[in-house]
Amino acid sequence: MLAQDQLEYLRSISKSQYDFNEKKLAYETYGHHFNYNIAVTNANTYVIKGKPSMNTDAIAGAVKRFIDPNGIKVCGYIRIIKLTEEECILGTRRRDELDFDIPEHTYTFTRKDAEARGLLSQRAWKTMIKTMLHKRCLAALLRAFYSDIIGVTYSPDELAEVLIEDEKERDEIVYASAEQSRVPTNSPATVKPPTANPATVKPPTAPPANPFPREFESVQMTASEALHNIDILQAKQIDNLANEIKYYLMGVVFDANPKEFVRTALSKLKIKEYQITVDAIRDFTKSAFNLDEKNLKNHFIDTDIDINTFNQNAHSYINLSVDNVKLDNNSFILYVADCKKAAVSHTLMSS
Repeated sequence: MLAQDQLEYLRSISKSQYDFNEKKLAYETYGHHFNYNIAVTNANTYVIKGKPSMNTDAIAGAVKRFIDPNGIKVCGYIRIIKLTEEECILGTRRRDELDFDIPEHTYTFTRKDAEARGLLSQRAWKTMIKTMLHKRCLAALLRAFYSDIIGVTYSPDELAEVLIEDEKERDEIVYASAEQSRVPTNSPATVKPPTANPATVKPPTAPPANPFPREFESVQMTASEALHNIDILQAKQIDNLANEIKYYLMGVVFDANPKEFVRTALSKLKIKEYQITVDAIRDFTKSAFNLDEKNLKNHFIDTDIDINTFNQNAHSYINLSVDNVKLDNNSFILYVADCKKAAVSHTLMSS
């Protein structure tokens, strides 16, 4: 059973109840393969017609990472024996079979196999047939020889082949799966909310724009998750995350080194009081000073409110040490509230 904070986070990244149910099912099914990291699980798993699936490369990663109760990695290796536009042949050996002199396991998937299944008319098979041959061969190899680790896990394109009748929708899923991008999912058109008495119907409450914990798009992780994984993120991911955080913090930079800047920023942003105050600053400056998102960086705009004092207070708060964040949070929230009142008064006097 999922903890309350896990359920809340899943809801915060879901577009609808249907989407939440799918993400919850995928996490409950495959979360253990990703050390129960919700963001990473969400990026690599999908639900198609009520059946969870996982990216082929993610399935391979789960197999390669798996360690048995004796502390030994089960997968010795997975290698490409042959890969052309006509066929893919893969080989693998398990460490727990080495003592028995069992030969290398192999699996073959050919263009003729794909043709027999009616796959060659799909966009992904037309434009990247070697990639598709490899993915189909790899998924089948893993199920055949590592079922004790992954069970009967299928990739999204495999499920789409047998579960999706609409050709366009199936093509989109297969292509996205091959590109390792987010597979499009749609709520069933036949599912309708229950009819309620009009007198008792309440308008839905919109979720906050940046719920805590905020998920950073460049790595699809929260501050805590990214901080935990910072030493395994690639340099390009670090740079992208640094730029995203700098933009979010309105141009404030804690360190010239991108990785150290990210580390410092994440150690602050993982604290709820800190993030919600940054959000309060951003929301206030956009509404009170009539700014769009592009003009938030470093400055706000001239106004009868003492903007220099506001800038100084805002950036001083963003630069606070982690130890002082919780202590200063309430006072700064009150300061933002005072600014809001001043903005309202200024608007009334100007009208």
